[in-house]
Amino acid sequence: MYNTECFSTRNRFAMYMVKLRTSLSHELVATLFNVSCTSRVTGHIRAARRAAKQNFTIHNVGFDAIPREKVIKEYTTDLARELFADGKDDVLILIMDGTYIYLGIIQY
Repeated sequence: MYNTECFSTRNRFAMYMVKLRTSLSHELVATLFNVSCTSRVTGHIRAARRAAKQNFTIHNVGFDAIPREKVIKEYTTDLARELFADGKDDVLILIMDGTYIYLGIIQY
């Protein structure tokens, strides 16, 4: 993503964040950012999303973003260690909750 005469990288990212946070239509986002047409909004959001994926997500989200030892040392409570690992210090405890996982209904 690069700066142009009319729109900076910062503005594109702000537009992307507004779209994510508010779910406004492209027309309203265009109005907020004083962009002449919605196709430019689409392009700016696409560029910001691509840049975020390449430069932020792979380094900050997922199992590779944080070392195992750091999770064990900094994020495992004594209670969790006693309940799930019999007091052992070198066990990684991961609790996953699927409450909000969407499962489509199969129609026959």
